[in-house]
Amino acid sequence: FSCGFPLIPPFQVLIQDETERITGIEKMPDFFLCFSADNAYAVFGDGPNDAGAGGFSGAKNIGPKQGMVPGTPHLSTSLGAFYVSERGLYAVTPNTQLNYLGAQVEDSFAANGSVKSIILDDDENEIRMLMENNSVVLIYNTFFNIWYQWDISTGNTANQKIVDQRIIDRTYVVLQANGSVLTASKAAYQDQYVS
Repeated sequence: FSCGFPLIPPFQVLIQDETERITGIEKMPDFFLCFSADNAYAVFGDGPNDAGAGGFSGAKNIGPKQGMVPGTPHLSTSLGAFYVSERGLYAVTPNTQLNYLGAQVEDSFAANGSVKSIILDDDENEIRMLMENNSVVLIYNTFFNIWYQWDISTGNTANQKIVDQRIIDRTYVVLQANGSVLTASKAAYQDQYVS
């Protein structure tokens, strides 16, 4: 893994096996994470300055055999970095401790395909994962350490499928394949369409 071209040693981060392909990079306050499909690495240091002085530490393997699935989303929060492995959701805490959070919902991960989008709803203390199949959102509540699931499908046609999610102005919104935007309301039990 190299932070620039050409490959100059202070700008390189060497990982355990140079044949591993990088599947994701995530920032943390005191280090950054570098993932392969098999492993999770923490890299410390400020990196080199403009003149090339200084550098990064070697990559420390903090998650052997607990790497990131290629192409899946990841998220950095004050609680840590959240990423998706073959087993499900993991969190890397600010002290580089790796926590497997997905044990309670392994069946839901298997039944609903890969994670399409992952967001943080700070107001609700929730990590929300939009799944590839069935317009399902798996939700991990970070305060109560519990899981629940939403089915937010509005129909069974391909253009009604939920394709993305966001928090905008503290409101949860989802985008359907047909371009319709749905907004969540904390005052109503049924969400409304917005054009």
